[in-house]
Amino acid sequence: MADRYAVLQKLGDGQNALLGVAAGGIEAAATQPLTYAKNCFQQRTPLSLVPRVVYRGTPASMAADGTLIGTQFACCGFLQKRVWTSNLQPDFNVRVCGRFDASSLVVLRELDESHRFVQKSAESTSM
Repeated sequence: MADRYAVLQKLGDGQNALLGVAAGGIEAAATQPLTYAKNCFQQRTPLSLVPRVVYRGTPASMAADGTLIGTQFACCGFLQKRVWTSNLQPDFNVRVCGRFDASSLVVLRELDESHRFVQKSAESTSM
């Protein structure tokens, strides 16, 4: 099985950004009905099944989410290619962020341990 963390390293910066824009746009379009229903419940207005009403504002949401996630994908790909020498260094957060104070070090170590546990569980179930 290919390493899922290596995918962004194989793509160029522009490709990562384009992939993120597509992912953000698809996510915004797919979740628009749920967002519409949530807003209706919060505002206590009746639900409508008219697509013109349900999908109102979708292009703006797609543009906003696409821009945000595209930037995130581009930054992650950039950092993975230029900062990390391997696909994943589990103690990176602990070494960099752990210098702030003792409480953040404890929290970051716990997060790293749980991340490693989840990775090992995922690897053992995929075999």
